[in-house]
This record gives sequence, structure tokens and C-alpha cells, in this order.
Amino acid sequence: MRFLAPSFFVLWVLLGCGGSGRGDPDGDADADADADADGDDCVDRDGDGAGQGAGCEADDCDDTDPETTDECGDDCGEHPQRRGCPCADGAVTPCYHGPEGTGNVGTCRAGLQRCEGGVLGECDDQILPAQEVCDELDDDCDGEVDDDGVLSECGTCGACEQHCAGPEDGCEDFLEEEESGGVAETAEGYLVLDGTASNLHVMWPSSSGTGQVLRVDTQTYEILGAYWTGPDHGEGGWLGGDSPSRTAVDDYGSVVIANRAFGAQASITKVASSDELCVDSNGNGAIDTSHGWDELLDFSAHDDWEDECILWHTTVGDMNDAVARAVAIHTVVGLDAVAVDMGWVGMYTEGRFLQFDETTGELTGVEAPTPGCQPYGGALDRDGWLWMTCLSTIVGRFDTASPEDSYESFSVPGMGSAYRVIVDENN
Repeated sequence: MRFLAPSFFVLWVLLGCGGSGRGDPDGDADADADADADGDDCVDRDGDGAGQGAGCEADDCDDTDPETTDECGDDCGEHPQRRGCPCADGAVTPCYHGPEGTGNVGTCRAGLQRCEGGVLGECDDQILPAQEVCDELDDDCDGEVDDDGVLSECGTCGACEQHCAGPEDGCEDFLEEEESGGVAETAEGYLVLDGTASNLHVMWPSSSGTGQVLRVDTQTYEILGAYWTGPDHGEGGWLGGDSPSRTAVDDYGSVVIANRAFGAQASITKVASSDELCVDSNGNGAIDTSHGWDELLDFSAHDDWEDECILWHTTVGDMNDAVARAVAIHTVVGLDAVAVDMGWVGMYTEGRFLQFDETTGELTGVEAPTPGCQPYGGALDRDGWLWMTCLSTIVGRFDTASPEDSYESFSVPGMGSAYRVIVDENN
């Protein structure tokens, strides 16, 4: 985990390369060639069989490159990104050593390679293809999620389960310790929603000037985490950087933030409300995330961030200075009775709302034009109408079921200038 601080030092160690690494030419107590006494196991990050430890087939001079074992510094004309090859001292360049066609596919991503003393080091922070597992991710970066036979016969992760509907269908007794929140059992043995609600005690204040959003416990007032909302953090002025402002919270307490990004690329970002909802994207068996106001993990590009509680980040708008402001989330039930969460982000300069999938962050291609209104604030009612303010003497709304042609507007009494909007239980 990395933490931001006023200053930091980076200790860069260049490992020596050369030799096949087989056997034990150094004559010490360990069984491998690198004199590191690292036991019988093999630490092999790039999966080429070579690494550190007696269990490896060979020592590896670059354990981030599966095509390199003892070739560091060799054939640099054909392999210019190979560790040990000459470079401009101090330069930092993108790098990726995975198979062609896998970069930025699925979980795979490029890393950074630093030039120290005129030679290239390892490719730090890249993610290479891994064995496909059933996790709703494309781990082997072939463009297919959960392929290679990892799904059950039912098309799900885990064993197939037979579902039943009540005691007449031969269902087993429902154990009290297995009950979920909001579920109750009737006297006849059926499960029903009991109408109760849960309070997650989470609040999400955003900081436009610094480009952050904070996760706050509303009972203890403790700041549980701090997150960059995009790669352009700002320098204190509310007009600079990503300039996050409007937020919307889903049923799990997770937040979607709209980054206005005046004069630059607007975007939206989702942050999980708890570590249980975060994704171990680097596969290290832990959730790398912030746990305090001063623990900000790096967010360096629109497709490159370190905090694994940032679930997705999507650029929006067809132009710089599109200014993403209003944002709202609602649940849509499809013809197959499956409920999905959809979101809408208002593009202030472009005069329209864009629909996105709240789970993945992907834009659906559906949009709602708002002629005469530059969306400033937004809220959804129970009938699926999205109401908006326009920072003017009118408010508008459109039906999310037919967004292309349902927009209508109303004058604000008293010539007021509408700023924000909320919707009550009567719509």
C-alpha cells in the first residue's frame, strides 16, 4: 500500500543478471544460484518457471518478464523494454511484457519502467495474464469472462443449487442463523420481505479543491477512507483538477461521484462502502485501500489506479469542458424480472443526460437531451422520472423509460434560480 506524503524516497535496487542460474555455483548453504537462502519454494511472479528459491527451474534476472530468465541486457534491439537495456537516465516509460493482444484486456494492465544508471529496471505494477478463476473477471485477458470451464453446469460460480418455493416444494427448514436482513419466515414456512430497513451509517463528502471523496461513519464521525476521484487532483482551487461535486449513493452505501473537470475531461467514479465490496484486482489476497483521511493511494491515469475500493472510473462527454454535474441512480426491472441498477449523469455544457450501468460504469449509449436546460442537479422519483435543476428560472424532467423524447420543463415561481433538487415520497 502506498501513502501520499510531503516527500518520499524511492530505493531502487538493480539486480544483477546473467548466467543460467541452475545448480549452486556459489557453494553456500542454499540450493540455488543467487545466494539468497530463500528455502525450497519458488517465487515466480511471471510464471516462466524461473524465479527465486531452490524450487525454481532457474534464477530469473527479471521476474516481471516471462520471456526473460538470464537474458537481461541482451538483444536490446529486438527487445528494447528488456531489463538491463540502455536508456535515458531518469526516464520513466510504460511497459508491458504479456502476450500480444492482452494489454489493457480484462484485468491486465501496463506498468512503469524506470531508467537508473542508464539501464532499464523491472516493469513495476504491470498485471500479466493469470489462470482463469470464477470471479466475474477476465483473469487470463483473452476477452472472455470466466471461460475455460470455470463455471458450473448452472453457469454460475460454485456448485449448482436446487431452488425451491416453500414447504410444499420440499424445502428444508430455514435456519434462523442463515437469515439475511429484511427477510422473515411466515408461520406456513415461506420467506417474505419483512419491510425492515438497515442503516449503513456512511456519508460521502467530496472535496472539489483537492479532488478527493471521503468515507465517513455518521455515528462516530471517523473518516474511514480517502480516495482520489480521478487522475487530476487539483491544487486547492475548486475550479482546478477533477473538481468532484455531485454524488449519488446506491442501496449498498457505495457512492458514484461526478467530476466536473472544468476545461478538461469529465468523468464519473464509483467507490465501495466497505472492504467486503471491494475487488482484489491485483490478486495478492488482500484489499489494498485507504483506511484514513491521509491514506490516499495513487490514481495516475483514467485507466490506472491502485485503491481496490475504487470499483470503476469512466470518462464522459464528447468534449473537454463538458462538465459532469448532476448524477442519480435508480433500479430498473427488466422483462426477465431481473433488477439492475442504472445511473444518469448530467453534462452541463452539452445539455443532456447520459445513462450508465451502475455496476460496471459502462455507458449504455442511451441519452436524454434537455433542450433549454443545462443540468445542474438531479433526483429520480418513484415513477422513474428524473427531475433536474438548470441553474435558471426553470426546472425540467424526463421519463427514464423513454428518455429521448419525454423532456418537459416548468417555470420556477417568483423568478427564482433553481440550484439543487430532492424528491419526496409523493414524487
